[in-house]
Amino acid sequence: MSFAVLEEKMSRVSPQFLDEQSAFIDFLLYRQGDVAAATCAHRKTPGARSGFGALRDKITYIAPDFDEPVDDFAEYM
Repeated sequence: MSFAVLEEKMSRVSPQFLDEQSAFIDFLLYRQGDVAAATCAHRKTPGARSGFGALRDKITYIAPDFDEPVDDFAEYM
């Protein structure tokens, strides 16, 4: 497929789907191994944490009966 045909198809996409079009192109670039070129909008922000300790200071309340057995599972005990 030539670039002219591809460009014509892309120009016919309605504006409400431009974000999806961009995300799909990023996905294709990622699949071919060009991770640096895939500028995904959903990448992590520099300050984002993941993994062990990621929710530190985020949980502010735990119910007093958190460790109590759940009544629904009594028949399995």
